Amino acid sequence: MATVLAVPVRASRQQLVSAVVSRQLDSWKEIAAFFARTVRTVQRWERAEDLPVYHHIHVKRSSVYAVESELIAWRDARSRQQDEGHFIKKFSSRRLRLAVLPFANLSVDPQLRHFEDGLTHEIIAQLARLDPARLGVIARTTVMPFKESRRTVAQIGRCLNVDYVLEGSVRLAARKMRIAAQLIDVSDQTQLFADACARRWADEVFIQVAFAERIARMVCGHLLVSVPPSI
Repeated sequence: MATVLAVPVRASRQQLVSAVVSRQLDSWKEIAAFFARTVRTVQRWERAEDLPVYHHIHVKRSSVYAVESELIAWRDARSRQQDEGHFIKKFSSRRLRLAVLPFANLSVDPQLRHFEDGLTHEIIAQLARLDPARLGVIARTTVMPFKESRRTVAQIGRCLNVDYVLEGSVRLAARKMRIAAQLIDVSDQTQLFADACARRWADEVFIQVAFAERIARMVCGHLLVSVPPSI
């Protein structure tokens, strides 16, 4: 049975389309035929997924009706939710791969000799403990040959078959250690984040561990769902 609607003169195109297609379906059988499903299926959708079906008051239990435009809107929304859920599931189920490139030493101070290698090792160790099932971190021995490499991020990414690259540098000046790092998406070579900190030069192991923990929290926040509390 067609439904006649009064539509304002200045109604939007969407309102006009809705008015035209708002046909009323007067039984479970018609509703099921609209979706090309069984009556049992659409009844289950009404109970579990809020399918917009209306029950006539003081009429036998099976007497129902639905508006076609509302069914179309419900179907489209359900389809979008299913597509988004499939994408999230697919993305979250794939194990990401990350390479921590050897940090560059921008200082000639002999006190800083090999500091960057220790820092690289500590960052790899911290990241490898985050969530190995969802984030694979390339081994230190595999990335060390790329120290002072002139290859681009895209080239390194293809060589190591990784999704992300973490690179950085260390510099000592005026008794202060400055460490900088950036996480790069290999697919388009853009930075997801960049971070830097300066600490007074003292215990180098303490500095390495503190910065590695800081970077691990930031990587977790960008690539994984759960973020550990800040220290």
